[in-house]
Amino acid sequence: MSDHESTDGNGYLFAHEVFNTIGLPKRSYVSRPTYETLILDELKHNFPSIIEVSGPSKTGKTILVLKCLEVAGRQSIKIFGNHIKNIEDFWTKLGQELRIDESVSSSMEGGITTPIGSYTTKKESTSNPSLSETEIASRLINKSVVLIVEDFHQIPNNAREDVIRAVKSLTERTINTNQGLKVILSLVRTKDIYNSHIWSELQGRITPVTLHLWSPTELNKIATQPTNRAGAGVLDISNISDECFGLPYIMQLGCLHYWLKAEKGVVIPGRGVRIAKAIAQEVFKDIAASLWIRGFDDRYQELVFNDNIIMKDLIRKKDNKKGNINQMILYSIASLEYPNAHQGFKIEQSVSIGLDRVFEKTRKLVDFKSSEKLTLEIIEKALIQMHTYINEKYMNEISKTNNPLDPILEYNTKTKKVIFYDPAFLVALRFSQDHEEYFISE
Repeated sequence: MSDHESTDGNGYLFAHEVFNTIGLPKRSYVSRPTYETLILDELKHNFPSIIEVSGPSKTGKTILVLKCLEVAGRQSIKIFGNHIKNIEDFWTKLGQELRIDESVSSSMEGGITTPIGSYTTKKESTSNPSLSETEIASRLINKSVVLIVEDFHQIPNNAREDVIRAVKSLTERTINTNQGLKVILSLVRTKDIYNSHIWSELQGRITPVTLHLWSPTELNKIATQPTNRAGAGVLDISNISDECFGLPYIMQLGCLHYWLKAEKGVVIPGRGVRIAKAIAQEVFKDIAASLWIRGFDDRYQELVFNDNIIMKDLIRKKDNKKGNINQMILYSIASLEYPNAHQGFKIEQSVSIGLDRVFEKTRKLVDFKSSEKLTLEIIEKALIQMHTYINEKYMNEISKTNNPLDPILEYNTKTKKVIFYDPAFLVALRFSQDHEEYFISE
């Protein structure tokens, strides 16, 4: 036990000392050797390299990188994608992190001087850069740090290509050094990420580490680490892990809320006992409430109450309350049965649902008169509208907050599938207070 950890009256660690969703979990970290080996191999050799760590939101990308840096004994500097609107922002943020007093000046011709040259809006500037690319690379090497671009997907499309070229150029300048520069790009694989031809230029120069959704077996290890609270190792919590949509973030929240209840005496853990369905439901209500507070409520309100909704207020639920098509679609997706979630979650990179399943479930959630109005084309049109609205709103808001949420969903018109990049949104909907159904198994 470390000096900063606190215990209850029985000498056991408090729940928040074991289960956490911010920073590297010291006592509930679960190793994923396949991914760790790929990153550690790149960190150990002296050649420059770019490592792409991708996966759905809340699958542990940041935690994995932090753990690998700790094992490799490497320090890092981090810049965030939502802070970068153009290439000048990239160099400014990098300079700030390196504690460089960097000046970026604009010429009368509209040019902007950056550490790797002059970018112009009208014609080429003749100004000399105040700090060269070589000097930036040299300082990175002298500090022996790994450069992390967190949430790379949050960089606007028009700036992403410039940033990739800058990263590529920086690594190339350290080829003949004793310690080549390591760059880690952490991102969610949205459809537009790989549209640029710049990615083809990186083939053979970039190491992809693609995280998939966790299996229930992997999730259960979060709660059964031997250094957790007394009894955690013998407690059967599979009816929580089955409903986490493969997200360790949700499992950490579930364990935290369960043990908080235990600390308050609301539940009494038993050795080898499966958590009761009623208790598991209460845990998921707490999880959903946490997710709503952390921003999902705003996203939901935007989706179901904007001015562009198709069939607005024309649908009635079976309880005779008014709704709209977006509400019904979201709740139908959240209400679907996901057999893989209960029987060994299929290893995937996202949760995807076919249009036909969404259509059939939506019709079942509304009254007969409303169901007669619904067609597959109307459902698809509404999904396209939601996809467009989310993406436009997301890109407009992304630079205005220090902690933006990832894109929630995308609709693929070719495959006729809804893809959830942030499955935690499904958890929030599935177990929200006003939802009539609960999905915990006995």
